[in-house]
Amino acid sequence: MQSSVERWLPIFGWEGLYEVSSQGRVRSLDRVVTYKNGATRAWPSRILVPSLRGKYLRVQLSRPGNLVDRSVHDLVAGAFLGPRPEGLIVLHGKGGRHDNSVANLSYGTHAKNNGEDRVRDGTDLRGERNHRSTLTPEVVLYARAERAKGRSVRAIARELGRPYNSLWRAVAGHNWGWLSGPQG
Repeated sequence: MQSSVERWLPIFGWEGLYEVSSQGRVRSLDRVVTYKNGATRAWPSRILVPSLRGKYLRVQLSRPGNLVDRSVHDLVAGAFLGPRPEGLIVLHGKGGRHDNSVANLSYGTHAKNNGEDRVRDGTDLRGERNHRSTLTPEVVLYARAERAKGRSVRAIARELGRPYNSLWRAVAGHNWGWLSGPQG
């Protein structure tokens, strides 16, 4: 969710040249560039249009002799959340990876990004979303209920025509542990 008041802060290392906003926008500031031949050119302030490269929105920042490509979320987090702590990355919230507003960003671990954030965003590969899965939630819940009644996992696997090892791991809770139901 974006705040109604847009705040602008300088981009670290690019002060006086670029600013980033609390809503995830990047702008260049008015400046006059003097070239080696003595010529000068005035560059007016403008909002940069980010491009989608890979999964994230990126912008190019430039000054004479230096052109860099930076992700918008890194610029916003650096300005509004402070320097990135060692070992952490910028995480996107419920707004998704293209919402670079400060309200949608935080610092966190790779494990959080690949775990609970993927579950929240529906991009995790557990259960039927895993291309190697041979089970469904219905099969797992049925097998757990049958096991709770005392049936062997091997007999249940034969009945369902499913691989014993996969079914045993799901019934024991090693796999499919997030699925509610009896485990045994």
